[in-house]
Amino acid sequence: MEMAQYITTVLKAAPHICMSWGMCNLNAYTQNGMEGIRFQVNGFKHHGLVAVLYDEGSDAFEIELQDMSGTTVSRHPEVYLDELVGTIDELVEKALDYGEAVEEWMASSGKTPAEEEAKAVGRALCKLQKEGFGGKVFIIG
Repeated sequence: MEMAQYITTVLKAAPHICMSWGMCNLNAYTQNGMEGIRFQVNGFKHHGLVAVLYDEGSDAFEIELQDMSGTTVSRHPEVYLDELVGTIDELVEKALDYGEAVEEWMASSGKTPAEEEAKAVGRALCKLQKEGFGGKVFIIG
């Protein structure tokens, strides 16, 4: 349980990145004697589950992408602490054409009311950015 809390703290130190994954449903998770967390994501590159497990033997983390049934899609061993958020971001969200992918996503219609609402907020923020607004925006929902 302590390792789950530790990993959660590390990830939440970069909230804007975790939010871009649509990260939700965090739970403590154990697999093959390793402890960690598993959570759901809805990224550009991966929709499903992500398990982050601590491998005490290598003093590193293992990232496992899973489909929604928990079946392993890919495994990425020996990810060190300073690479953890960036590696998950590359696996889940960051596409080579990330800017274009975001614009295309925002231009399409949402599949659900919540997704449409998120897209409307994204469009509004992009408009403000293009108009030179450089301040911080806080969304309270």
